[in-house]
Amino acid sequence: MSAHPLIGRGVIPEPDVEYIQAAGKKVWARREWNMPRENGFHVTRHTFASIVLHEGETITQPAAWLGHADPAFTLRTYTHFIPRSGTMAIAALGRWIAPERYWSPRLDGGCGG
Repeated sequence: MSAHPLIGRGVIPEPDVEYIQAAGKKVWARREWNMPRENGFHVTRHTFASIVLHEGETITQPAAWLGHADPAFTLRTYTHFIPRSGTMAIAALGRWIAPERYWSPRLDGGCGG
């Protein structure tokens, strides 16, 4: 059997393999990856969600991709990866209050324009 690409790249370890044969059946291999949660696919899920949220994806999209039934769970888990959270609202209020003087905390650090 050829190694899984993720095994070959060192992302996941080799599985434990147990060969099973029921009476009159062919032998089959049960593979089980025994790894701590912090070293496996769970880390890949967290990394993925963290990157897409940091880049500005809405919270509902990664929630759907990750299979979370409630986007609020995703928001509670990953809110610290949304660094620009609130800056768009502040900029919108600034434009509404003083449209002649566009102000954006993302562009000038919040010091005015």
